[in-house]
This record gives sequence, structure tokens and C-alpha cells, in this order.
Amino acid sequence: MSVIKDYNPRTGPSYTPSPTGNVADLSHGTDGQLLIGQTAASTAYKSVTGDVTIDKDGITTIGSGKVLESMIALASAAGLGVLRIAHMKYSFAVDGGALGEIIPASSPSIPAKAIVFGGLVNVTAALLASGGAANISIGTHAGSAVDSLLVATAKATFALNAILATTPVFTAATAFKMSAAGQMSITVDTHALTAGVMEVWAAYMLASG
Repeated sequence: MSVIKDYNPRTGPSYTPSPTGNVADLSHGTDGQLLIGQTAASTAYKSVTGDVTIDKDGITTIGSGKVLESMIALASAAGLGVLRIAHMKYSFAVDGGALGEIIPASSPSIPAKAIVFGGLVNVTAALLASGGAANISIGTHAGSAVDSLLVATAKATFALNAILATTPVFTAATAFKMSAAGQMSITVDTHALTAGVMEVWAAYMLASG
């Protein structure tokens, strides 16, 4: 490759050519690009793409949804690990309110062997029902029960700005273990829902067996 011989602030670098090719012109890159070596070609400017991007100030950003459950290590032999949080959002405008189980569009899958031991519900728009009365339970589509996170609870409880505790309340007695991976879901009975938005967090640790 070429070797920079000297550098003039006004005209840029000058190069001593070598038989193997030339370095890219250092003045031709655009915002956020890096010089990347090429096996069979000259070094070239390339934009950083994929899971991580970089801007003109050199600030890197991890893309949305790029960090997956499989990338998070289990607790080490020394007992070091991380607490996982699964977050589901139910919105009547997006997910409807039909009787039966509803898997919201914004619903994560809690992995098999996860020990779920706590959680909260945050209501940002009161849940309403067509016939007045309705019960809502929260759980997972597979791996546990449809009411494992919250047993059937009257819709009046899901009032605007209500913050509710889930059935698991950070004790061994109330925790449960996922037998298989399963998406978080809600189940509606008595009357269909006609409005409402809520988000649900489930705290868990991933067991090794």
C-alpha cells in the first residue's frame, strides 16, 4: 500500500506509492465513515452499519432490538449475572379487545427456564368494556399459565394511572418457572374491552437448568 510521505495542511497528504496499491484519498470520506483495509484492493472508506452505527462525532449507537436474550450470559460460577426485565404493552387501538387471549403486538417472549419473581402493571389509559363489566388476567401464551402474572381482575382496577403489583411479588413462594418460552399475553372475559392502554414488566432470572 502507499505510505504517507508528508502532510500539507492546505493540500493534504502526499504519498509514496508501493506495488500493492494506494491508500484512499483521506479527504473523500463522509460523516461517520472509517478507513477499512481490503484484502485484494486499496483501503477504502466504509460506513459502519449493522448492529452498531457511528456518527460524524465518533459516537456509536446500538440499534433498537439488536441486543438479544441469547447474547446475555448466564450467571457465572462466581454467581455474577444480570436481572432480566420483560416489557409488554397492550393498546386497545393496536391489539383490539376481543374476549379470550390477546397477544399484544408489543409482547416479548420470556425464555424457557426463566424464574419470574416480580413485576408491575402501569395503566396509561383506563381499560373499559362494552358491557360495563370485564375481567383481565395477565400471563404467558406458553410456558406458564394465562394468569401467571395476574389472576382475573376486575377492569375497574385498571383505572387511569393505576400501578398494580403482579402475582409474583419478589418471594420464592410467589415465583414461577417457565417450562417453555412464551410470549406475554392478556386474557379478557365477561365482556370485550373497548379502550385502554397498559404496560407490564416481569422481572426474571434465567436459570441454567
